[in-house]
Amino acid sequence: MTAFASAYLPQFRTSTLNVPGGINNSQTTGIVLTTIPSDLDITKPGYLCLTYSNPINTDNAEWLYYTSIDGTNTLQGVVRGQEGYAAKAHLNGAAVAWVVSKSHINAIMDALMGVTTGVILNTPKLLTSLNDTNNNEIFKVVATTSAVNEITITNAATGNGVQISATGGDTDIDLGLVGKGAGKVKFGTANIKFPNTDGSNGQVLQTNGAGILSFATIGSTDGWTSSADTWTYASASSFTISGDKTATYEKGQKIKLTQTTVKYFYITAVSYGAPNTTITVAAGTDYSLANAAITSPFYSNADQPFGFPTVFNTSVGTFEIHGKTMIQKGDGTWTMNGVQGEYQTTISFATPNFSATPKVFANLVSTTATAASNFLGVACGSRSTSSFIAYIRPNTVPGNPETVGFNWEAIGLI
Repeated sequence: MTAFASAYLPQFRTSTLNVPGGINNSQTTGIVLTTIPSDLDITKPGYLCLTYSNPINTDNAEWLYYTSIDGTNTLQGVVRGQEGYAAKAHLNGAAVAWVVSKSHINAIMDALMGVTTGVILNTPKLLTSLNDTNNNEIFKVVATTSAVNEITITNAATGNGVQISATGGDTDIDLGLVGKGAGKVKFGTANIKFPNTDGSNGQVLQTNGAGILSFATIGSTDGWTSSADTWTYASASSFTISGDKTATYEKGQKIKLTQTTVKYFYITAVSYGAPNTTITVAAGTDYSLANAAITSPFYSNADQPFGFPTVFNTSVGTFEIHGKTMIQKGDGTWTMNGVQGEYQTTISFATPNFSATPKVFANLVSTTATAASNFLGVACGSRSTSSFIAYIRPNTVPGNPETVGFNWEAIGLI
């Protein structure tokens, strides 16, 4: 049998047999001891050596196994003739000892070295670490003086998950997982990595799509979303981001970044060419990218995120009316409506060439495109002031508005 599988192994203790007339070699009940050591847990199983002497007299001694000891000092669940010793008769008053035999020690060592699974150790002490078969550490333990809290590992039946829990004397107990150095705590088969430092108040975790989480401001009241990506200068009107980011950024979005001071731009183009995504931006003549680090990147899909300019200043170009009267260039403003750019400028005439009708509407056509519908504009003016406001809305967004030439053709006079 594997009686040792339930063994409780105290240190050396002694008592005597208290059975008038002694016991025979088959008796398993009514085996009473004179005294029980005060520090012995009588609810645990154990082994006793009957007719104990030092050295052991193999002709007289016998080991027996018991499951517990009751309040009358009577052994319960007795199995005779253990440890290779035959059951024998023993006299009343014979010495009884709780000792650990050589085979007990060997069985314990076998269990600890993985040779057998037949040994149960009740509350063993692990001093420093648990090692594998190559004597390499699997995990270490660090003792805390007067510790009252610990972890409990619970296995599970089919269909249920195993559990690692914080348990102990305190009512509320945290369970900490900490990486070493710059290493992060990873979860799941996707190896999701959590940041090692806390974010700011109100921030939430967001993923970069590659398993790395970071803190970001999402759904903020100012309309801006913090970007977890690194933006790298490429030109005065573009920057790059590692990886394919075409699902995050798109034409018409507003962005905010810092290069010594805060700068604002519209995104006018997004393209991916391995290994980077290129973002093209425009801000009229107000802002341009410097060949320097870009920090505090934000993007927005809101109509008017906090701080974003209503319009950007720009220089529109030189125009003609009917291809005849040259009109003087006037600096104007530029903005985006959806994915289309809109320009506004004040244009004056050297010599008015209109009838007395006070207003004029005109089409805007490109000087470089064959399709007149490539751009669309509306002009309004009056003869008395010799000037009008031009609203220009191209179907596409020029990269540099001030270098694009336009012609105006009058189509209606009122």
